[in-house]
Amino acid sequence: KAARQGHDVVMSPSNKTYLDYLQTASPNEPPGRPALITLQDVYAFEPVPPELEESQRHHILGLQANLWTEHTRTFERLQHNAFPRLAAVAETGWSPAAKKDFADFTARLPALLKRYDAIGLGYAKTPFEVAIAVEEDRRTGTAQVTLSNPLGYPVHYTTDGSAPTPQSATYAAPIAAKLPTTVRAATFADGRALVPASTFELTPASLLTR
Repeated sequence: KAARQGHDVVMSPSNKTYLDYLQTASPNEPPGRPALITLQDVYAFEPVPPELEESQRHHILGLQANLWTEHTRTFERLQHNAFPRLAAVAETGWSPAAKKDFADFTARLPALLKRYDAIGLGYAKTPFEVAIAVEEDRRTGTAQVTLSNPLGYPVHYTTDGSAPTPQSATYAAPIAAKLPTTVRAATFADGRALVPASTFELTPASLLTR
């Protein structure tokens, strides 16, 4: 509406560019606004609305991300909330819509994480963690274990308690496990773990705990 009235506009919708919202469903997310804006959501945002007439599109100057600190009590949480989502904001701001490619973005992201590590930036590890879901059969003492990563990075895992490596089994389908068992899993790119491995101790007692 503002652009159609001849005003220049910076796009900053709360459901796409507010970085104090949670970015994954991981239980390891620090407290934040109780809504989810994932890295995919931020990257998919296109600041020029498709319904805006071509003659008015020059009024869209760009986009802005916001991070409200009443939900961000420490500098560590600020870094967690801002990165790597701010990389998606930057790429959207500088790239024509036709050249954006989320799969290509995530393929390049591990190299950027190395730069973050080199300068000591405390970016969020949760988008690179492995999540687990378990369906237990108490009668047989077995479980079906499902592993996933919100960004789709390859997951390597072990069931003997050892640390996973690129040579460990690659997760492709639910794992049939005899309880008790220890599942350790991590996402990998370019031969290295993106974050430390997640460890899941699966016992009949642990599966009764929320």
